[in-house]
Formats: sequence, C-alpha cells, structure tokens
Amino acid sequence: MKFNLGNTASHFFLLPMVSIHFEIEKIATGAGAIREQLADLDLRIIIDSSLVEWKELGEEGPTGNEWEDRKIGRRKDFLVRRMELAKHFIRTNIEPEWMVFVSITSSSSRVETHHSDRWG
Repeated sequence: MKFNLGNTASHFFLLPMVSIHFEIEKIATGAGAIREQLADLDLRIIIDSSLVEWKELGEEGPTGNEWEDRKIGRRKDFLVRRMELAKHFIRTNIEPEWMVFVSITSSSSRVETHHSDRWG
C-alpha cells in the first residue's frame, strides 16, 4: 500500500497505524544495521571497483586547477587505503562485520563474584 504524502508531513498523521508500524520496521538503525551492511560486503568487488576508479583518475592527468588536482589526489589516496584494507581482510580471513562490537551478556552474580575476587 503506497501513499502519496505530497509536500507536507502533516498527511503522515492521517495514515493508518498499521502502515506506519510496517514502514518503521523496515528501517534498520544502530550497530545491528551497520553490522548487517558490513556482512553483505564483497571485498573482491570493492578491490576491483576501487582499482578501476583509481586507474580512471590516473589517466586524466593534471587538470591545471590546483584545487581539483588536490581533490583527485585525496580520492586516489582514499582508494589505495580502501584496497589495502580489503586485501588485509582477505589475507587474514577477517570478516568486516567483526569490526562492530557485540556485547555478550552474563549473569550479574558471576560478574560480581569475578570482580570481588579480583579487587577484593
């Protein structure tokens, strides 16, 4: 079910609550969403597309505009760092989603016992 909201946000309040709830559920936020996006990355595609862009930027040569040349240089440096990081992940068998911390819960009594044994 699609609604035309027009130019004003006031129409949003006229939508049925079921539709609003459904739309909100489709939006992922927080660390879980970032972790999910990182899990979907294909590192080899990132390396290949970065290399293609780096080569294209190198073929053009200096533009004569100092600002534009610096911008291109920064982009090329970024692409090199991206490729190096992706290669490192592949070489070391590290999954990108591991960069997002996942907390592990434990019972509070075990934590309190551990702390009291350690620090008195």
